[in-house]
Amino acid sequence: MSATPQIADRFRAALGEAAGLCGIGADARIGLAVSGGSDSMALMHLVAASRPPSGPAPVVLCFDHAIEGENSKAEAEFVRESAAALSLEFFSKRSDPPVRAGNGLSIEMAARKARLAFFAEAARALGLAAIATGHQRDDVAETLLLRLLRGSGAAGLSGMRPATRPCADGPWILRPLLGFGRDELRDFLRARSIRWMEDVANGNESIPRCRVRLRLMPHIAEVLGRPEDEISAAISQSAAILRDEDSFAEAAARELGAAIRGDGGLETSRLRKSPAAIARRVVRKWLMENAGPRAAGFHVVEALLSAAPGAAVNIPGGKVVDVDGAGVAHVRTEPERAPAPAKIPIPGTATWGPYSVSAEISDGTLRHRETPDVWPACCTISLDAVEKAGGIAVRSRLPGDRITPFGMAGARKLQDVFVDCKIPAGRRSGYPVIATRDSVAWVPGYRIAAQFTVPPGRPSVKLTVKARPPDAIG
Repeated sequence: MSATPQIADRFRAALGEAAGLCGIGADARIGLAVSGGSDSMALMHLVAASRPPSGPAPVVLCFDHAIEGENSKAEAEFVRESAAALSLEFFSKRSDPPVRAGNGLSIEMAARKARLAFFAEAARALGLAAIATGHQRDDVAETLLLRLLRGSGAAGLSGMRPATRPCADGPWILRPLLGFGRDELRDFLRARSIRWMEDVANGNESIPRCRVRLRLMPHIAEVLGRPEDEISAAISQSAAILRDEDSFAEAAARELGAAIRGDGGLETSRLRKSPAAIARRVVRKWLMENAGPRAAGFHVVEALLSAAPGAAVNIPGGKVVDVDGAGVAHVRTEPERAPAPAKIPIPGTATWGPYSVSAEISDGTLRHRETPDVWPACCTISLDAVEKAGGIAVRSRLPGDRITPFGMAGARKLQDVFVDCKIPAGRRSGYPVIATRDSVAWVPGYRIAAQFTVPPGRPSVKLTVKARPPDAIG
């Protein structure tokens, strides 16, 4: 068939381009993921036909998912025989226990996770630089349609890429067939009288991808009056354009990545001044690294970008993102529990959760600029008032707590003080409050209570609150 040499030439160029994207040379050994279906069989035969005689021989890899109701055992045996006919090394594994849905994973996602683990194992055992798969153009079109219905952005809609590395410690995955249609590859196989096996799962319409392939794509072709492979090619072209645009936006997002601080915080206030398309990427990457993929959905990203200082954003997985008064976001895994009150010795130091409070007898009044949630925080209060009250302690806020701030008229609820100071809601129970048995003397970063001001010529207590480093907290 005249098209066969053309396909072989195109494939050779596509494989070289995919390998070049990850710096894999011609002397590298690669694995071929072969399941026995038409796509992967075409991959195996195209690689066998195009590899140089002096180059390292590829290894055929076959993972048997052992999924109930499928003929994976027969497929694995078929692949073994096909590899032997081409004098190619064969490496396989049968899943034990069989792959099943569960733990929040569909059967398709569970199977993918198991395959990637097998690929990583094979790469280590056989010294493989990369593994080529049989994903082709129709897979790209189906993926784009599925992700379009999920509301994905350019990164998701660009779909499969010629070369990716799903795991940092795993092998590169090459997809040299993305420019080829399913029917084109089957024509190639028929022209050479090469058999393949149909995966029984391909007819299972409970799987969303199968419904797109068996129902949606033919329906679109019928409605538009265009051949299905032409529609698939057009959708795949859109995905390729989106891949280029996604790469450009990703490079811009990396430059803005300086908004992610060394302590793991994210400066949301800085991101709001950047283009939304770029800011979203930075937030999504930060959420994935700090809270996991489930937390990085569109609505969470938008909520975090629009969150005001002092806000708390709930994210999947029982976690919370707190935004402090400076607009810096941090992920809080566990609900904050307030430590028990700690009496402050005078002189001496008390520890309370991640804070230490030191007290020393002093003269006069300390003048300083008060900034909420910035440490260390200092103040001076009346020693006479402290002794009259029977001492002071550091504790969390209590229901009904009020303070009569020095220089202001009337009492204020601590709840209102925390809101004004932009202390995130999720952190207010763990924010230190200096109090006596009956009243609040000082909220660090805010004003002292009027009744604790230092009278002229009388002794004072200088208080210093510091945030202790994590490794100092027992």
